Amino acid sequence: MRDKARMANAQETSQVTGFKPGSVCPFGASNARVLIDRALAAYETVYPAAGTDGSGVPMSFAQLVSITGGEACDVMEPD
Repeated sequence: MRDKARMANAQETSQVTGFKPGSVCPFGASNARVLIDRALAAYETVYPAAGTDGSGVPMSFAQLVSITGGEACDVMEPD
């Protein structure tokens, strides 16, 4: 059985990724498991962070999953 995933706190985020929360770049995140919410597939374009909290790289959901090697999963709880 797998452990339940949880959101990393600010200190854990910085230690593992080198980025502050809100600016974590999912590209090349070889030391962290990348989980991508399937709900993002509803959008034509998504903007994952690119190293700062004011930057983003426009791409499709499929591109995000492919480029990052991330795992698409249900993160958001349904209403």
